[in-house]
Amino acid sequence: MTIAQVIAGTKAKRVGHENEQRICEWLNEEMGGNHIVDGTSKTKQDIIDIEENISYSLKSVSKN
Repeated sequence: MTIAQVIAGTKAKRVGHENEQRICEWLNEEMGGNHIVDGTSKTKQDIIDIEENISYSLKSVSKN
């Protein structure tokens, strides 16, 4: 793996986490409920509405 690939992967992870936070905030504002970001890497749940027990899995689109 090259240094450029490591840097790109680190940036992609950061952008993904920022996206999760923005979407979570939007869901709370527009849809109500109590949405939280699940920051663990062991689950397929990125955002959880803890009041309704609903979870969301977010996928990023590759720009290749």
